[in-house]
Amino acid sequence: MTMNKEEIKKYIDANLLTKQEAMRATGQNIKGFDQTVASGKLQPFYDHGEGRSRVRLYHRDDVEAYARQAEKRRRETYKEIWTVVIDGHKRPVYSEDDARKIAEEAAFKSNKVYIEYYRAADGQEAFFNPDGYGFESVNWAD
Repeated sequence: MTMNKEEIKKYIDANLLTKQEAMRATGQNIKGFDQTVASGKLQPFYDHGEGRSRVRLYHRDDVEAYARQAEKRRRETYKEIWTVVIDGHKRPVYSEDDARKIAEEAAFKSNKVYIEYYRAADGQEAFFNPDGYGFESVNWAD
């Protein structure tokens, strides 16, 4: 089956992610993401060129699978995890103070900011809200 240019573009838009998009999906900073790629845990779907003109694109399915594995490892490794969700993009942090600081700063620039909380000892999941913990989320940007 031959795809025309428009079909190829639709496929790329629906399935391939840039490095920045993949970093947001995995909740990693640039150093962590580069280490993940260098270790072979996540490989580019498309890799072409050299130096500054190099283009790497990551397949959405691969990135989402890696993100699920990374979340599972974090939950097995850390006693508590606060995940700051900024306009749908997740960023795990490992202290309440860091989570609060990130959410407060993001609230000035973003429309939706939430903090998810997980405690490994008993599997407790909740939201960390501006007024404390609860089972319903409160938008920090409100």
